[in-house]
Amino acid sequence: MDNKSLRQIKYDVTTLPELKERLTVLDYDNQQAEKKAAAYHKDYEEEFQDVLALSEGSIKTAFLKITGQYDEAYCKEHEECMEAKTEFQTAFGLLKQLNRERKDTEEKKTAIKKAKEAFDLILGQRREAVLQNGDEDTKTMLQTIEKQLEVFVKQAEDNKKALMIATELKDTADMALDSLREAERWANNDIWVGNDGASANVRKYNSIERASDSVGILNILLNDLNEILYDSQADFDFRFVPISKFEKNADVFFDNTYSDVRVRSVINVNQDNFGDLVIDIRPVIDMLIDRRPKLKQEIAKLRDAWEELLIDAFEDQERLVSF
Repeated sequence: MDNKSLRQIKYDVTTLPELKERLTVLDYDNQQAEKKAAAYHKDYEEEFQDVLALSEGSIKTAFLKITGQYDEAYCKEHEECMEAKTEFQTAFGLLKQLNRERKDTEEKKTAIKKAKEAFDLILGQRREAVLQNGDEDTKTMLQTIEKQLEVFVKQAEDNKKALMIATELKDTADMALDSLREAERWANNDIWVGNDGASANVRKYNSIERASDSVGILNILLNDLNEILYDSQADFDFRFVPISKFEKNADVFFDNTYSDVRVRSVINVNQDNFGDLVIDIRPVIDMLIDRRPKLKQEIAKLRDAWEELLIDAFEDQERLVSF
């Protein structure tokens, strides 16, 4: 395959996102066109039956003929039938056109992907030829690009993983916060109302327990995130203040204002801790999202440079034109 063909394939590959987007649009347009064609076909069938009814002998037909209204009624029904037929044929024609375009677009996408496989195979062969028989300058440039590409690919993978962890971390902290807010409502009810102490205590501690259950997950996620973001300024420190079994038993057994206020203060401290974690993680998520297209762009630039190097390196080498 010559360099002109390789560059054509390289260009065609850049059109794949546009083709995929066009296929998505065509899928939607096809669905709408099918619905319209079906509706117009139904209208045409109904109008045709009306014409057919007037053509056959019936009490209505006999009455119209006797009163001299048959010809006018038949012309009207026939005209409506022809209009419905035209609308159906137009809708069906559009549907056929969309189906044809979708088929052509899908075939074009498939052909480009198949050509890309051959493109990758040939460039792989050329890469081996450069490393084994190429001049030192070309070999050095190739190895430099590949090292840079490896670094950016690793960064993109880490960024993707960090974003997943950070998002899960925020969602987990948000759910824990909701549980603590519910616990605070029941704690306030216990303090100010106090007429449903046993039930309020059960619901309060169930909510606290749900928040407490998330602490282990959060610590694992924080450790994983800190390891990935070791080279950034992000460093998370999360602390959960537990309510001891003694404090819980005292609160349930004595159920007085002092124990109620004490437990509520612990709930408030943990609310602040979870809230601070959510506040801290938001800019990190934003940073990771912003970094994603930049890394993608750098990887694309390096891959383009890698491909161009391997194409240009064989521009004047007839003996290697088979690659």
